Amino acid sequence: MLQIPFNNYFYYHFAPDNKDELIEYCLNAETTNESFDWGGACRSEKEMLVFDGWSEILQPSIERFLGELTSTPLKAYIDEIWRNKYTKGSFQEIHHHHGADISFTIFCDDFNETSSEFYFYNESSRYMDFRFRQIMEETGSLFMDDSWSPEPMKGDIIFFPSYFLHGVSVHQNESIRTTVSGNMIIHRV
Repeated sequence: MLQIPFNNYFYYHFAPDNKDELIEYCLNAETTNESFDWGGACRSEKEMLVFDGWSEILQPSIERFLGELTSTPLKAYIDEIWRNKYTKGSFQEIHHHHGADISFTIFCDDFNETSSEFYFYNESSRYMDFRFRQIMEETGSLFMDDSWSPEPMKGDIIFFPSYFLHGVSVHQNESIRTTVSGNMIIHRV
């Protein structure tokens, strides 16, 4: 029986019950004048958002995610939240979110083949022998690609460990793609 000893890399993707309200909140959230001390290797517009109201609107989604993650009572505190806007040619380099436990992204637009793609990067792929990886992929035995791109729809949210490397591919169309991302700190109740 094939066994997977480490479950370090996971994500939880779903459409929240309050997705219409959440999208509206994402698009109209008030910004701050805070500057970013990260993201210098990317090309996208980033706006730090005011914290007020986010805990309340995200609480049902956070509770749903934490309930799937473990039966241990946990509390999540939003540590940082910002809006990303991708115009033609924009992208986000492969990165992780140091200093946080869980990160999330809310998608304000439907998935489109010419839009930029949010993806997870398989950092272990660099250790795999090309020949073995090719055999596994050709036979459909094990998925060992360098990256994985979910196909989120408008209003979907994805939670993932902050250390999970991820990025956003180059945006290839004229429409603006908008997401809201944030970091959370997890504590026992």
